[in-house]
Amino acid sequence: MTGTARAISSPVVLGDGRVMVAGGVTANIVALTANAVGDVSIYNNTTNTWQNGPNLALGRYGSPAVLIGGKVVLGGGVVGSVSSTTTPSTTASVEQYNPISNTWAGLVPMLEPRAAQAVGLTPMESALSTWGRERSRDHLPADGRAVRSIGVAQIHPDMGPGHGPGPVC
Repeated sequence: MTGTARAISSPVVLGDGRVMVAGGVTANIVALTANAVGDVSIYNNTTNTWQNGPNLALGRYGSPAVLIGGKVVLGGGVVGSVSSTTTPSTTASVEQYNPISNTWAGLVPMLEPRAAQAVGLTPMESALSTWGRERSRDHLPADGRAVRSIGVAQIHPDMGPGHGPGPVC
């Protein structure tokens, strides 16, 4: 694979059968650090080759990706670095990849930052983001181990056939 070796990335099959692997985390086990990355790699199963794609605007990991109307939507995730002195945080940002123009664009953010959430399609082909976790310095006790679960379902606006705002449950 081209790009950075990483874990906890977001894979998705594109409409033409290629496979995109976006974001992820790199780790240095000697220094005990980890960093979110914005690298994107695209695998072509016809030619058995990898190519670099355009980077995400925000490096992230633990963010699901879904194909909607031929475009990839990737939202939330964990951003930042982990070390003995830093703690990562979650994000509410959402990005959309257009394979025709080979570009990413920002979309309306989710209502709450979340990571490790489930994402699916509604019958109207809008993205539905459910549950997830939030972890940030604002919610951490002294031991730094708290993770707050988010039990909110959200239909994301600007996605789906009408691209109009969707209801929030």
